[in-house]
Amino acid sequence: MLKQSSSPDFLACIPHVIESHWDNVWAQRLAGFPVNIVYAERIDGIGLAQARYVFDPDTFVQDDRSKQMRYRPTVDSNFSVLVVFHREGRIETFKYRGSELICDATGPDSCPL
Repeated sequence: MLKQSSSPDFLACIPHVIESHWDNVWAQRLAGFPVNIVYAERIDGIGLAQARYVFDPDTFVQDDRSKQMRYRPTVDSNFSVLVVFHREGRIETFKYRGSELICDATGPDSCPL
C-alpha cells in the first residue's frame, strides 16, 4: 500500500501499515498505523533530501473516540509527527518542531507537508 502526496518540490510517502498478525504484543493494538513516514524534498543543487520517522509504541494512546501514536525521526532531531485515527474514519497528522506545531493535515489518508 503506497499513499503519497506530492508537489514539484515535496513528497511524503506512507509505504506500509502495521498488520494485526505481525506479533501478539503490539501489532493488534497498532494495526492500521503506518510502519514509518518518509518525507522527501528536492533541493536545487543538492538533490533529494529525506527524513524518515518510525513509530514509537510507548506513545500509543487509545480511548473510546480515537487512537494515536507519535513518530520519531531516525536521526537526532527535535521533530516529530503525531498520527491520530478517529473512530469515524478521519485521520489527523500533526508535525512538530519540539513542542511547536508547524503543520497539520486531516483527511482519509492525511500526511502533513
